[in-house]
Amino acid sequence: MAMLEIKRAEATRDLRDFCEHRVPLAYRDQIRYIFEFRGNDVTLFERRPPWDGRGGEWTRLAIARFRYEPAANGWSVSWQRANGRWLPCDWIGIKPRFGDVLGEVECDVHGTFFG
Repeated sequence: MAMLEIKRAEATRDLRDFCEHRVPLAYRDQIRYIFEFRGNDVTLFERRPPWDGRGGEWTRLAIARFRYEPAANGWSVSWQRANGRWLPCDWIGIKPRFGDVLGEVECDVHGTFFG
């Protein structure tokens, strides 16, 4: 089943707010956060400029993947291992509001997402 439009709108609103306020304006030339939807998933990325300062493409590092679970009408979170495999964050579980799972990622009690 496809993601409900209201769930997508809720996630978009919360992620835009997160990306806008996570990094102070003075540091946005060094780090930014973006997100992308793909089906029932939305992935949060960290972006940084090239390390050598020569310009070009910014690097992109996946931070967390959120999945809308239609059967539970809620959201789950996964983290990415160094080998690129995504694993569920069992300690977070499924929550009905997107803001709740995003809050868990932002708090990052286990140092899983932001180190």
